[in-house]
Amino acid sequence: MKGLVEVQKDIVVRQFVQGSAAEIGFGHKEFYSEIHIAPEQLAALRKWISDQGRVGLKDLSPQEYLEVIMAETCMAEVMDELDEAGISYRYLYANSAGEVALRPGR
Repeated sequence: MKGLVEVQKDIVVRQFVQGSAAEIGFGHKEFYSEIHIAPEQLAALRKWISDQGRVGLKDLSPQEYLEVIMAETCMAEVMDELDEAGISYRYLYANSAGEVALRPGR
């Protein structure tokens, strides 16, 4: 198709935790956290995953890769992976006490 343009979107990883798991982690009844990775970071993240990513997960898309890590461990582990890969991202955190934090891209 002539003139077709592919539009890349942010990679977004979200986590909502409530009940005893939230109380153990942060002492709140529930919390929500979210990571946004800009489209221009996608190629670098994809390359890092294929070169240095976790064994058994290297064939996943960047979105799937990060979601699996989050599901198996925690959001902090996803942030550690992104920091190690040198990927810039934004982080949002909110809890049931009304506290909200936004860490701009780094």
